Amino acid sequence: MEPTVPSLTEEDLTEVKKDALENLRVYLCEKIIAERHFDHLRAKKILSREDTEEISCRTSSRKRAGKLLDYLQENPKGLDTLVESIRREKTQNFLIQKITDEVLKLRNIKLEHLKAGATNNLSRSNSDESNFSDKRRASTAMYHPEGESSTAPFFSTTDASLNLIQSFYKIIVTIYLPVF
Repeated sequence: MEPTVPSLTEEDLTEVKKDALENLRVYLCEKIIAERHFDHLRAKKILSREDTEEISCRTSSRKRAGKLLDYLQENPKGLDTLVESIRREKTQNFLIQKITDEVLKLRNIKLEHLKAGATNNLSRSNSDESNFSDKRRASTAMYHPEGESSTAPFFSTTDASLNLIQSFYKIIVTIYLPVF
């Protein structure tokens, strides 16, 4: 009997995308110009007029981008639609690569987590599944001398996971980042 290959549910993929937005938050707040994406995000019903007004009233570009990311995290299609908008604008294509790499990395971590559970024939409870993000973040926390903690901006990868990332890159780009 062949072992089944674990796959991610829509809920898992939504969680991965939320985590990717959270991991890239500081970087994206520095790079994204929120107003450039309003029309596309409103046309796709990701944002409402009130949402764009709420974002626009923020005092700095970083705060506007941060509020935009908050709204995108609330919508399962938020990140995908932002990527569509970036692609359409053709001004910050480097962000697409950064976002894609992060989503792919987190997706593979999640798949490895599921595979380890299937291999060990472990049954996971809903609390284990919902705490995946928290466990992953806790495992990447760095502690400063003052006792403050921050999340590490990267994850170490093994050669095997690096090869896996490279082999699945084209699949992810095709599936998650449609070409217009």
